[in-house]
Formats: sequence, structure tokens, C-alpha cells
Amino acid sequence: MNDKKKFWWKPLVLALLVFIAFDALVFLLPFRRENAFWVGYGFTAVSFLIALTTTFLSLGGRQPMKSKYLGLSVFVIAWRYVAVQAVWGVICMLAPDMPLWISLLVSILILCGGLFFILSVQIGADEVRSVGAETERKRDYVQLLYTDVVLLPQRTDDPALKQQLEKLAQQFRFSDPISSEELAALESDIAARVAQLKAGIAAQSAAETRAQAQELSLLLAERNAKCKVLK
Repeated sequence: MNDKKKFWWKPLVLALLVFIAFDALVFLLPFRRENAFWVGYGFTAVSFLIALTTTFLSLGGRQPMKSKYLGLSVFVIAWRYVAVQAVWGVICMLAPDMPLWISLLVSILILCGGLFFILSVQIGADEVRSVGAETERKRDYVQLLYTDVVLLPQRTDDPALKQQLEKLAQQFRFSDPISSEELAALESDIAARVAQLKAGIAAQSAAETRAQAQELSLLLAERNAKCKVLK
């Protein structure tokens, strides 16, 4: 467990202390507690609740959000929202004669804006992670096939076949690691040919294995050429 995960609760405790200090100031100072006061206080308390929930989910939940998109994290956005709402809340408290509709309208707009940015960053971060996971899965396809092929030269004593299999392994090694849906059928065929090559290398003649390796090399070249076109 790294230090960041181990001490996730420290920002949460700090945030709670800030909220307690805010409450103490609000109720100890001689504000006139009219409608605008309660609107300002209520929406500020809600903003703290949202930020505390976000802090817990970002740093200490069972499935931490780890949300970062365009250089912004949900954690940072949530506390910026609190700062904006706290400023407006204090303005409402200092202006007890403010019309109720104005204090409500601005507070609701700030709330909607805060939730919009928090959710936008979270959705963007989820999409980035989804694309990253798919990219890793596609990279694994080529890497796994390379791992299978690179061991084949050790399973034959035929010099010409050994050399051909080594070249085939290098072809896999330097193949485009990123795939696409349009190549699914071709890549499935390549994977089947690799399995066939592995299974037959010890049970068939070197000439048959060389022919299979040549066909596989051509299929792989076709796949790499199509990868370039589809980018």
C-alpha cells in the first residue's frame, strides 16, 4: 500500500475541520439570520457535502475514481466549487435584505455549474480509461503472438527453417501494436495460423512448416499494411 492510499483520510479530516470552522464563524458572528442568510448557508453546506463525498470516492473508496481529464481532477473541481459557493454564501449572509429569489437563483446556478463540471471531468476520465484499456488489450494481441513465435526457432534443428522462424518472430516484434475492429477476422486467422504452426512444427516436415511460416508472414504483412490505412 503506497503512502497516498494509506493516508487518503487526511484530506477528508482537513475538509471536515474547515467545515466546522466555517460553521463556528457563521453562528458566532452577529449575522442577521434572514432568508438570504439561510439560503447562503444551506447551499454552502450542500457544496461541502458534495466535495466531501467526492474526496472520499476519489481517495478512499473501494473503487477510487482516479479521475483526471484535461489536467483537471474531480477532487480539484469539487473544492473549487466549494470556494465559489462559500464566497457567494458569505455575500448572502452579509446582505440579509437581499431578495430571496436572487440568493436562490445564483446559488442554484453555482450548484448546477459545479455538478456539471464534476460530472464532465468524471465522464471524460472514464472515457480516457476505457480507451486506454482497449488499447492495452489490442497491444496484448501482438505481444502474445510474438511470445509464441519467438520460441519456435528453438524447436527445430533445420537451419533454414530456424532462420525463417527467427525472421517471422522479428516481423511480429515490429508489427503495429494497435489494431482495429475491421481487422478482427484477419487477426483471428493469424492467431489460428500461429497455433497451427506451433502444433505442427514437431509433427511435420521442415518444408511444410516453412510453407506455413511463409503464409503466416504474408498474412501478417497484410494486417500491418491495413493497420496503416485504417489510422
